[in-house]
Amino acid sequence: MTDTYEVAAAKQIVQNGGGLWLGLQEGIDCNLVLFQSPKTQTTLSLYYDDTFNSEAVQNKIRNSDKTFKPKTPVVSACEHLAANIEATIETFHEETDKEKK
Repeated sequence: MTDTYEVAAAKQIVQNGGGLWLGLQEGIDCNLVLFQSPKTQTTLSLYYDDTFNSEAVQNKIRNSDKTFKPKTPVVSACEHLAANIEATIETFHEETDKEKK
C-alpha cells in the first residue's frame, strides 16, 4: 500500500466521500484507511479493499455522526481563548493605569 498512486487514490476517495484524510495504517493482513468526520472530528477507518469507495466513506461518516455530538471547531475555540486573553490583558492595563494615578 505504500505505492504513491494508491495513497493518492485513497486520499481522493476519502475527500470525495466528505471525510478529512488522516492516512493509512498498514497491517500484516489488511490495511486501514483513516479519516475524520468533519462535523464531529471522530476518527474513523475502513478496510482498504474492494468495498472501499466514496459511498462507504459517506455511510461511515453518516452513521458516526448520528452517534457523536459535533465538536466545537478548533478555530472557534482558539478565537474564544484569544478573546479571553485580550480581555484579561486589557483589564490588567486598566488596573495598572489606575494604580499609577
